[in-house]
Amino acid sequence: MWLFWMPGVLALAAAAFLLARRLHAARDHAARLAARLAAVLAGRGAGLAVWRADGRLAACNPRFREFYPDVPIRPGLALEDLVRATVTRGLVQVPEAEVEAWVQARLAGAREAACDVVRTADGRWLEMRIGPSGGGETLLLYTDVTAAREADAALAERDAQLDGRAAELELLQAALAIAGEAGSFEAAARRINERVCGWAGWPVGLAWRAVDDGGALAPCPEALVIDGDGLEPLRPALAAERPARGDGLAGRVLQSGRVVWVANAESDPTFPAARRASMPGIRGACGVPVRRGGRVVAVLEFLAREQLVPAESTTRLLDGVGRALGTAPDPGSSQSWESAP
Repeated sequence: MWLFWMPGVLALAAAAFLLARRLHAARDHAARLAARLAAVLAGRGAGLAVWRADGRLAACNPRFREFYPDVPIRPGLALEDLVRATVTRGLVQVPEAEVEAWVQARLAGAREAACDVVRTADGRWLEMRIGPSGGGETLLLYTDVTAAREADAALAERDAQLDGRAAELELLQAALAIAGEAGSFEAAARRINERVCGWAGWPVGLAWRAVDDGGALAPCPEALVIDGDGLEPLRPALAAERPARGDGLAGRVLQSGRVVWVANAESDPTFPAARRASMPGIRGACGVPVRRGGRVVAVLEFLAREQLVPAESTTRLLDGVGRALGTAPDPGSSQSWESAP
């Protein structure tokens, strides 16, 4: 009879052997996964935490704990508690009215992968990645990307500087071209005023000619540029001015032969009160000398709605624009200037 049961015993033994092999293989696979996870968790380049399907912490590496110096990070910690601690303990600054929405958005990322870059309370940039793994767990990865963000910001600033230099060069080249091809000083002054106002975003550009052997200035109505709501009433007020040498912004430029800035016309004592009262909405101003043969023969003046903080590079550029305009037809030979009020 034992021969009758032999095939069943052999089949059972074979099945047990196969099951044992599978269990052994599964244990080996689990061991390899555990070793791989341990190696990943040991890395210090990023903070990594693994959360079980029930939303509780399974494991994390030391780097992850460094992001929460005041929070006990232990296995079993609820993911929601940690996410709330991220904002309530000040790791990431979120307006109080937006805290709950911020928390819920990150918890939603546990079900669908999400990535966010935030500014930490101590000024660092932190990339926060959260998403489900293939086995039902949730992975939370923190990477300090401050160095990369600062490098990007420096590169962007450098690009902006290069763009600014290119725009400055283009403006200076345009001024030289305009002065060379204009039929009169007035025409050149107007076109250059338009280019400078467009480049700087200033709404008003005007020109003065030196008269009375350089003792005073007379306006050049043909060169007046006004581009701004509510500023058109400035036209008759500016046309009526005739500043003396050293008087007001244009007179100071005539006297000094240098670019002169008025950072805030509302508080600058050198800016005439009558001029200030006639220019509502104007705060900053800049005067540029136009030279010929070493003598100031004209002055360009620009008005701005905002305060002006002069940069040395801008001062040099505007001085170059004035020198370029000085190569235009001599303003002293223009009858229209001599007949100006």
